[in-house]
Amino acid sequence: MHEYHILAMRRSGHHGVIAWLSGHHERTALLNDVVVRGVHDHNEWPYENAHVHYGGSHSDDCDSLAINFEDCDVDVYDQIPFGLLPGSSEQNTVHKMTVVRDPFNWLASLMHSHVGTDNYDVLIDRYIKQVCDESFLRVNFNLWFASERYRRQLADTLNLDFTDAMLSHIGQGSSFTNHDKNARNLRVLDRWQHKVRDRQYLDLLHGHDLVRLSQEVFEFNPL
Repeated sequence: MHEYHILAMRRSGHHGVIAWLSGHHERTALLNDVVVRGVHDHNEWPYENAHVHYGGSHSDDCDSLAINFEDCDVDVYDQIPFGLLPGSSEQNTVHKMTVVRDPFNWLASLMHSHVGTDNYDVLIDRYIKQVCDESFLRVNFNLWFASERYRRQLADTLNLDFTDAMLSHIGQGSSFTNHDKNARNLRVLDRWQHKVRDRQYLDLLHGHDLVRLSQEVFEFNPL
């Protein structure tokens, strides 16, 4: 069974990627928006919001498992007791990946949703780690959204028979609109335009050297 460990910051577009991955399987069990609140070496439950959504009637009916860790520091990944999560097994084919969106659009969406208003610096530091950590398969959301060729390459890397059957599913929706539920109609690569005159937004971009990071990783700099 395929087991996907997805690390992503909120507003990264990862719910759409997870939905797309599920389209490659008959039934997927999803542990959604899991927050690691502590790392333990015993049987204490170390997670918050670890709700299970089954594509079948029970996890035993599913042929894949997706575990979505939101705002997780990559440094704690190797210490997470996955054995406490339902369905997780060392016998599964495990894919550990980060889903990253370019910093211009990610930060604009994050600020627009009013998430993390008191700790942007902490969230940005974790974002940078997720972008730069080469021990994970890095899924470039910008390319995933825009390029069928990239999605085909990603499916091949994961040893999946390519399909875009679930490509239009947006999962949790957009921070800018709650009306259009088709992901292909959302201007997710243009969100920076809403914040381009926002002084806090620009200070965060430049203060954390995100402009350079965006140029090097995403080849994107709209300023």
